[in-house]
Amino acid sequence: MGVFAARPIARLNYFGPYCCKKYNNSIDRKRTHYTWEVRQNNTSLVFIIIIIRMQVHDKSGNIIHYVDGSELNKSNWLRYINCPENLHQQNLVAFVVDESEIFYLVTRDIPIGQELLVYYGDIYAKKLGIDTTKFS
Repeated sequence: MGVFAARPIARLNYFGPYCCKKYNNSIDRKRTHYTWEVRQNNTSLVFIIIIIRMQVHDKSGNIIHYVDGSELNKSNWLRYINCPENLHQQNLVAFVVDESEIFYLVTRDIPIGQELLVYYGDIYAKKLGIDTTKFS
């Protein structure tokens, strides 16, 4: 499964927010793989996808909440965007707005039929068997 462009998509467009159910405490680790872990420090955003949950942190690193995109009635199509196998394939980057909402920014023009791909981080890529040195 994946998401493919039905029409040309211009660079600097964005999609979102990534819809999900939000939790104030950790979610069941065996439940889902449509999830993010997002940490924010004082200088930059660091995005890490893991197989089990998403954590949204404030600027001090404290967890604000967890999110889970596994439930169809509480998620949207962004959950189907796959991870690229190398940096050249990536055409989206994730960013957080107001320390809570995840959006995907288009980094280059995407022609009709091309798959939308965002790099979710080394931890998730390794679980998929992707050589993470291709993203350094």
